[in-house]
Amino acid sequence: MPELFVEKIPASDSKALSARGYALALELAARHTGLPQGSLRFARGEFGKPYFAGIEDFHFSLSHSGEYLALATHDSPVGVDIELLRKPDLLVARRFFTKDEQEYVAEDEKRFFEVWTRKEAYIKYTGMGLRTPLPSFSVFYLPGLRLETQMSGEYCLSLCTKNSADTRNAPAP
Repeated sequence: MPELFVEKIPASDSKALSARGYALALELAARHTGLPQGSLRFARGEFGKPYFAGIEDFHFSLSHSGEYLALATHDSPVGVDIELLRKPDLLVARRFFTKDEQEYVAEDEKRFFEVWTRKEAYIKYTGMGLRTPLPSFSVFYLPGLRLETQMSGEYCLSLCTKNSADTRNAPAP
């Protein structure tokens, strides 16, 4: 089961949030493996996704937006994205969303961040990042994957993990 951590760190900049995320990932990896933190080494995949060298059963994903930091860990690949809620730029939806995603957002523009964070969580899960064109896939049908979305009053967060069942990834209620 994936673990998810969300922290609000007031007056933080992007570097401070990233540093806190990596420190927390290191702490959790050390706890998971029983190894001292000093013996663990960060590495990057072919397309830049961070991981711990030599540890195959501990995966993590980081995201931050505004003062919020999200970290997801799992024993298999995982992707997470968090976005502060604000007025969405619907031109972005036209450019980066599939037709079914655009229609879904057109019904309620608050859904923009649900779709956006799911797309970001998916490309972080795969480790391909933006090398995967965002309009090339729909977050409503990703066979074998599970997408979960949480909305708070201030942010939207989505998590992508492997799922044993091939099911349609339904929008959040």
